[in-house]
Amino acid sequence: MQKHRAIIGLLAMLGLLVTGMAVQLEPAPAWAAGGRAQLSESGCWVEIYEDDWYEDCWDRISGPGNFYNMRNLPGADKGDWGDEVDSLIVGPHAKVAVYEDEDFSDKKAVFGPNSQIPVLDRYGLGDEIDSMKIYYVR
Repeated sequence: MQKHRAIIGLLAMLGLLVTGMAVQLEPAPAWAAGGRAQLSESGCWVEIYEDDWYEDCWDRISGPGNFYNMRNLPGADKGDWGDEVDSLIVGPHAKVAVYEDEDFSDKKAVFGPNSQIPVLDRYGLGDEIDSMKIYYVR
């Protein structure tokens, strides 16, 4: 029965979208993601992509946080992002520092709020990021 309600709800929303009527969805409550939903909604996040120009696999990592390596990032579907990130987008209330090696060492680049970096190779960091720090900024 619950499955049927979900399907009917989706069909109703699709019908509204096709007819040009706007649909406003409620944001998920903070408890729904173990407290992380509120941080993501606040704009403190970074989206990381496996390929240039935001292609292929991607994950949104909520901050603030220090990630000494790119394995098992909170909320990520992919288990190991080490040496895999080729493009990224920074949330409106975040600043991200990315590092070539684990434990925040070697080459570093810092990107501010709303940054869109389609090709990390331009910074010498395509497929090279092994740690990062996400800061909350107002």
